Order: sequence, then C-alpha cells, then structure tokens
Amino acid sequence: MIKSKITILAIILLFSINAFAVVNLGTVGNTYPIVENDFYEWIINQVKKNADKIPKIDKNKLYNFVDKQLYVDFDLPDAKEHKIKEYEPVYILDHDIKDQNGNILYPKGYSYNVFDYVTFKHVYFFLNAEKRSHIASYLEYADRYKNIQPIVVKGSLTYFYETIKKFQKRPIPAGKATKLMLDKMFVKKLPSLVYQKGKKLIVEEIPAGGDK
Repeated sequence: MIKSKITILAIILLFSINAFAVVNLGTVGNTYPIVENDFYEWIINQVKKNADKIPKIDKNKLYNFVDKQLYVDFDLPDAKEHKIKEYEPVYILDHDIKDQNGNILYPKGYSYNVFDYVTFKHVYFFLNAEKRSHIASYLEYADRYKNIQPIVVKGSLTYFYETIKKFQKRPIPAGKATKLMLDKMFVKKLPSLVYQKGKKLIVEEIPAGGDK
C-alpha cells in the first residue's frame, strides 16, 4: 500500500499529470507491449535522480494528501434490478461556431450526435469502491470485457486497485468520476456499465447484491 502511494505521488510531483485520468489519446504508428518492470525501474531511477527537487514532507501529511487526491465522493443509489437504457447523445448548439474569418461553420440551433465524431474504445464500469459487492461485480464483468475501464464514483482509487490486484494479473487502475461525466453518460445508479452501440449510448444498471 505504502509503495503504491509513494509511486503515485512521485509521478504526480515529477511529471504533473492527473493520476488515473481516463483519456484515449489514439494510436500513432507502431505499438509495442509495455514492459512493466522496466517502466517501474525507470520511475524509481527518476525519483532518485530528482530526490533533491522533491520537498521534504511529513509522511503522514504525504499519505493524507495522496488519499485525498485519490478519493471521490458522489452518492448514487444502488441498482435494485437489471435495466438497459438507451440514449441518443444529441446536442444542440447554443451559439454560432465561426472560423477565423468570421464565417459561420455551424449555426446556433444545429444538432449533432456525439458519436458522429467520437467512438468509445472502452466499456465503462461505474461503481462504489466502498462496497465489496460492487468490486465483485466489476471482476465478473472484467472477465467478459477485455476493454473494460473501471470508474470509481465513491471511495478510494488506491483501495480499489489494491483489492483487485489480488485477483487479477494485470489490474486496471480506476478512473475518477466527475459530475460532468456522470451527467453526460446518464449514470444514475450503481453499478452501471456504459458503452456505445452504433450511435446510441447504452447504460446497463446492474444489481450487485448486498454487502455483509
């Protein structure tokens, strides 16, 4: 647990990235398998080289800071029954979009389907990481979908990762839900599986059972 927190913090301090951000950057040119051990060793070497640049921080404050950054707290109710909902992600422009010369490219009132421009590469599993039944449900769906991406709506991302790595050889770090994400993806209950089907957004509400 401590090693994971220090590694995560080191990455944040050295490279100023948003930990566990769910961003699809696309693919350019050839792709190669990631050699995890080599990458880990590289990170450690970078930390050692830049040790003098990292301010001295009280360990308790350090761990509290990391825990706070990797915690999310949205309260959504549990799904009581399995439901599949379909949405058309159609939006209407509330202003004109112009080019650099002032010519109108898309007028106010123009409607468009997001999936005309964007394609989901993953299926997204939204869950409460403080509930064992939700984590168990995620592990079940992770066996079905190799392109699954967990999104924590409530709970600690660190705890989620430490838990699932006991059951998976290649655990996937969870993304951190935002209000905008929950609204745009119509996530109302947990767990929910969200994916694209043609030009429609599918939201599956999955009853995970109770926690004892």
